[in-house]
Amino acid sequence: MENIANLHRRAARQHGLLTRTDLEEFAITRGVRRRLVAEGTLVPVGPTVFRVGGAPASRNQRALAATLDTGGFASHRTAAALHGFDGIDEPDLPEVTIDRRTKRFRSEIARVHSTLWLPSSHCVVVEGVPTLNVARTLLSLASMVPTCLAYDVVAGAVEEAIATKKATDPWIWWLLEQTRRNGRDGVAVLEAVLASREAGFVTESWLEREFLSILREAGVPLPIRSEERRVGKEC
Repeated sequence: MENIANLHRRAARQHGLLTRTDLEEFAITRGVRRRLVAEGTLVPVGPTVFRVGGAPASRNQRALAATLDTGGFASHRTAAALHGFDGIDEPDLPEVTIDRRTKRFRSEIARVHSTLWLPSSHCVVVEGVPTLNVARTLLSLASMVPTCLAYDVVAGAVEEAIATKKATDPWIWWLLEQTRRNGRDGVAVLEAVLASREAGFVTESWLEREFLSILREAGVPLPIRSEERRVGKEC
């Protein structure tokens, strides 16, 4: 009984989730695990992850389950949601990034991206979920242009991150230089966004970005905005 109580305490810190490693740590044998599943005390979520029966489902629980199952970090659109970015729809399956050298590629409960370079400094914990930091998240979003995201969506995410003080231009440039490799996904797009900011093409809201995008697509001359800001320069 004490082991079961310890499991519930562990699950309470993990959005209601437990892994096979957690069960083994508290001496839950395979037979006991099967009994707990049969009686509904544990509900399988993925091959290595279980939800405690009665624990409410949530976005964070799904994201954490994906990271626990793969050993990766929430990334791309899932990380954007965790960091609180507006205007980016979450995918049907949580997106995670794994270290290709040490982790497996497949998961039934996550969309898995892989990289050969993922230093610990690029990772944080957001609401209990291991997640790429804001700058690396922006690079992962940039890697989805144009197949899954539009350029303007990524540009908007960069502007929002800086406007809300979640990131700075120098920090994003620094990470970009760190990760720059020939052919690395997202580098060219993120660099173009940052270069546009330096040239003064900065908007102040998601609504403004959407409005200007519609005008550009329609071939309508862009209006002169009430306040033109040049990033890092005096007017």
